[in-house]
Amino acid sequence: MVKFLLLALFYGDHPELAARCCTTLRALWNTGQVDVRIGLNEVSPRTRAVVDGLLPGVDVISADPQIYKYPMMRRLAFEYGGDATHMMWFDDDSCLLPGVEPRSWLRAVTQRAATVTGSLGALYQQRVTEVQKAWIREQPRYVGREVPDELLFNTGGWKVVPLDLMRRFDWPNTTLHHAAGDVGWARCCTSTGCSRNSSGWGSRSMPTRTCGSRPRRGGA
Repeated sequence: MVKFLLLALFYGDHPELAARCCTTLRALWNTGQVDVRIGLNEVSPRTRAVVDGLLPGVDVISADPQIYKYPMMRRLAFEYGGDATHMMWFDDDSCLLPGVEPRSWLRAVTQRAATVTGSLGALYQQRVTEVQKAWIREQPRYVGREVPDELLFNTGGWKVVPLDLMRRFDWPNTTLHHAAGDVGWARCCTSTGCSRNSSGWGSRSMPTRTCGSRPRRGGA
């Protein structure tokens, strides 16, 4: 049975993003069907007040100075001791679209996650260099499949990943900091034959939205 661990990371002085994301997290938490853990990287007092007000009592890991995205994701996921089966990740600029009913949306994502063996999210493509192909073939879990010229990956702003796969692949590993984690996950999947899947709503029509035009925040 699929159960989600909702993880979200908040950074800096962005209370308006925190309010929007936390409102989504609160609505999903109110269903009684998910666990929630959040990370705070160098958040301002204004951002912290928003988080505490909308998500009182939620398990929090706070870092100041910040530890960057993927070390925080690793701590949030790997230090979790509950019975959830899948991570559902939110960057702080991701949220449900207006008009989306949280309980129905959660039911749809649950059903979709139960039908696939890998990750869910918006799908994108990237060309694979010969050096990257060689790296994939050298991985200890490589199963001998042909490495494609283009790599499919789920973008990192919102995604679903089975927790057992994260533990099995040791992902995100300790070499990842703020960037390249989504492509790194795709490389793990390619080396083992694990799938990356569309959520079922189309690669650019997710019922979550991300402010993709914003400059990258929180480091390189």
